[in-house]
Amino acid sequence: MHQPTRRLSEVDYDAELRRYDEVLLPAWEIGARDRVVDVGCGGGWTTREAARLAVGGSVLGVDVSAAAVARAREAARDEGVRNVAFECGDAQVHPFPVGEFDLAISRFGTMFFADPVAAFGNIRRALRPHGRLVMLVWQAKEQNEWAVEIERILGADGDSADAFSLGDPTTTTAVLEDITSGVVQELAPEPVQLPKSIRLHIPSIAEDANAMDEWSIGLYRLMLRVTQPNVPAWTTNSLSIALAPIITVNPLNAAAGDVNLTITCTPRLRPEQFAQTSLLFGSRAIAPTNVNNPVDTTQPTAIDFTVPAVLAGQYMVRLRVNGIDSLPMTMTGSPPAFNVDPAQRVTVA
Repeated sequence: MHQPTRRLSEVDYDAELRRYDEVLLPAWEIGARDRVVDVGCGGGWTTREAARLAVGGSVLGVDVSAAAVARAREAARDEGVRNVAFECGDAQVHPFPVGEFDLAISRFGTMFFADPVAAFGNIRRALRPHGRLVMLVWQAKEQNEWAVEIERILGADGDSADAFSLGDPTTTTAVLEDITSGVVQELAPEPVQLPKSIRLHIPSIAEDANAMDEWSIGLYRLMLRVTQPNVPAWTTNSLSIALAPIITVNPLNAAAGDVNLTITCTPRLRPEQFAQTSLLFGSRAIAPTNVNNPVDTTQPTAIDFTVPAVLAGQYMVRLRVNGIDSLPMTMTGSPPAFNVDPAQRVTVA
């Protein structure tokens, strides 16, 4: 028996896409007072859901279809959602207020931009300095069985690739810039189980023979650089992190009186750091008597100190470089707990 074909106006796209919303809506992380823009809002279902979360804020839905915008306005009135507005416009050129929104959202509304660079640049200008973009897009075509099957049956469609234009995975690179020297290091994050977390690993000398000399003790700016097909690379805001020295202390036992110590330090000290280095011995700060950087750049810096008139007792030892101290603690046990590192404690008898 012949089944009647549904007209396009009878297709309930929101119902067909509802299963994706189980993932999309929690990813928004909308605050009660957030101002949100919904790009490619269609009939406004996602706009209204966002408005229900931003109870003390507001949501603007934008779509190129005047008919869709009209349906969205009608639905918002019928449902009594009052903190929403809808505008007909193209996100590539729409005159969004600059720095107006905390969050831009989109459910399958960003893949068809004729000029993605202009579109995403325009959306970025509409966001506040720490604003976010959360969008749902199709994966690459070969990852979608329905698309592959339709193409097999009906033949290739030159326009069908547009729906998958953002399907290639985004590449994220961690950029660390030494604030003092300006030296920039780039790291690829390690894969982790938590989708909203990344883990960075700075290589040890055992993993990278050049790490001893390429990295330096100091304060770094940490940023993430995100690259994506059809979109210019962009960089997140920066956070400050300190890369502390790792030290060994020799000897760990000494007689009372003047105590001579040799500290080895990784990463190696840079020449400009020699004068900014001191030993914290108990409550005393001691300047070095000698600093030696071996010719072999895979070897640590050796620093000599003389601590005068030391009384019997136990003393914690730290190395301070440019105001950043070595960490006299270890994390051991299960669950992990901080403990004093015995290898950084000198006993004087």
